[in-house]
Amino acid sequence: MLKFTAVKNPLAKLEFLLEIALIAAVFCLIFTLAHRAIFDLDIWLHLKTGQFISQNKMVPSADIFSFTMPGKPWVNHSWLFQLIVYLTNSARGTEGLISLECLIILASFLVLFLIGYGITKSYLEVAIFLMLASYASITRFNIRPDIFSLLFFALYLYFLRLHIDKKRIFFLIPIQVLWVNLHGYFFLGPLLVLFFILAEFLRRKLEFLPKAWHEGFALSDQAYRRLIQLFVYI
Repeated sequence: MLKFTAVKNPLAKLEFLLEIALIAAVFCLIFTLAHRAIFDLDIWLHLKTGQFISQNKMVPSADIFSFTMPGKPWVNHSWLFQLIVYLTNSARGTEGLISLECLIILASFLVLFLIGYGITKSYLEVAIFLMLASYASITRFNIRPDIFSLLFFALYLYFLRLHIDKKRIFFLIPIQVLWVNLHGYFFLGPLLVLFFILAEFLRRKLEFLPKAWHEGFALSDQAYRRLIQLFVYI
């Protein structure tokens, strides 16, 4: 699709504007679905733990709340999320938490949009996909640590699908550092990289694979080595 400034035909301009309006409408729909009352009761644990971290400048390594098992070892893999929601709630209250949720969800779907359009070059196809994806994941639209996993997994797909042959693939390293401290699903990032490495390994070793594997998805030796380096680093 040509940029609007380069489109001469009035009908083409109208088509372009309608496509943009469609994408805007989809993101308005996603915002409406995400902007909802907080219903997950875990938020109270996260807020209280975030308060403890903020006030004591440390992440608890043992259970500080349990009456029956006080001092039990606690690997708090969501400590950064807890600190973020506590500071947000302190500054903006409940509406601030809902706004934060909406921002993360919209960012996640924006990344999905960039992936989809980068592959299909079709606004309509991407819009349909985003609508289906938003309704499929609506039960997870709440202020929980896993919304960051949604964002980071989408970022992994973005870099691995569209920038796998470029040095910017190493942007995934700081993303992984953040993910490790925000939610327990951080292992999905390295696992996804491993799948891409295995796919390239099989493409190189198995001659009977479909022609599209050998031509459309082939990596250069440099990109393949870079992908292995990335897996080692993360």
